[in-house]
Amino acid sequence: MATRGTKPTPTNLRLLHGNAGKRALPKHEPKPKERTPRCPSWLSDAAKAEWAYIVPKLAKLKVITELDRAILVSYCTAFGRFRSVEAQLAGEPEVMRIVTDRDDDGKPTKWYVTQNPLLSVANKARKQMHDSLAELGLSPSSRTRIMTTDRGGGDDPLGIL
Repeated sequence: MATRGTKPTPTNLRLLHGNAGKRALPKHEPKPKERTPRCPSWLSDAAKAEWAYIVPKLAKLKVITELDRAILVSYCTAFGRFRSVEAQLAGEPEVMRIVTDRDDDGKPTKWYVTQNPLLSVANKARKQMHDSLAELGLSPSSRTRIMTTDRGGGDDPLGIL
């Protein structure tokens, strides 16, 4: 479900601009401990390559835990699918003419024009990627919407935070 209203300005941008509105800055943005999940062996090569690219960056920012494995799999799978479909589209027209009737000589007499079905697959994969990225807090506005309790050195009895 989408969040209503204008997307908040990222905290780091507010600080760079001098916090002109003088509103309080978010105090509970996430500060998770770095725990890197392992890449599943069954991912496609393109998905594995994206995993190898994005996970170290997330780990460096300390915004990833082992619990994020499923959303990372979702993102990397969508990325792999998007990349694969875009490669297929490189040699294909984006619009196709579908013949529905021919005359006795085999010449088309009726047809319609439609979008290449691969575009729909690419667009859905792109949407899945963007949704997953927002879930991971990888856009400036999504990072400001994630609220947590202060975890600065507190006990974590379950060992997951």
